[in-house]
Amino acid sequence: MSGSDSTAVLRLLRRRITSGRYPAQTRLPAERDLALESGVSRGTLRKALAVIEAEGLVWRHVGKGTFVGQPAVRVPLPFELDALAASPRDLMEARIMFEPVIAARAANDATRADIDFMRKCVMKTENATNWQTFELWDRTLHRAIAAATRNPLAVAFLDIVNQIRERDDWSRRQLPPIDSFAPRQSKAVHTAIVEAIAARRAREAAFKMKRHLELVYDVYFSEDAALADL
Repeated sequence: MSGSDSTAVLRLLRRRITSGRYPAQTRLPAERDLALESGVSRGTLRKALAVIEAEGLVWRHVGKGTFVGQPAVRVPLPFELDALAASPRDLMEARIMFEPVIAARAANDATRADIDFMRKCVMKTENATNWQTFELWDRTLHRAIAAATRNPLAVAFLDIVNQIRERDDWSRRQLPPIDSFAPRQSKAVHTAIVEAIAARRAREAAFKMKRHLELVYDVYFSEDAALADL
């Protein structure tokens, strides 16, 4: 191996990585192909790969090849995550965990246009004469609250929630009549949440959202649902 060969292949590999020809997390061509293309021996190529690995430009996976960038860090879990396979109880428990925080953040960040749209959603739920229409605008309202935070992960969470709600008819099988007490209470608390956001009362918005979701949880899962407790 000559010093010029080593320098040339190092420059070639660095240039291809930094220029994006070899994008992050993509596998480099096989060593024999890279060596042939570069006009160097496989031994010279391997030494060059060792150098750029030390520089953090690539990482190696035994038996699979050499990849551009840093290895993705994955925390081992005792189970595999599949959000869309979540049960109805999983869904409601996750909503109670996260949506009150989202509502509080919306109270700080919502624009006038955001609030006007939330109020429109509330009006649509109040005027709904069937569960299909109510649920459409209910989903839209909760997503609008998330969108008001300007946090893409908050919106992504609500998108997952809504995908699960739209996919399964578990809720429609268990919901009471649209003109019964529970839906009327839900409509009222929607107004309370949005008005707390409009008034920039973050703690109140979080509290109202939590109580709203706990009410919904009780409707589905509690044998002795405390429907009047908001």
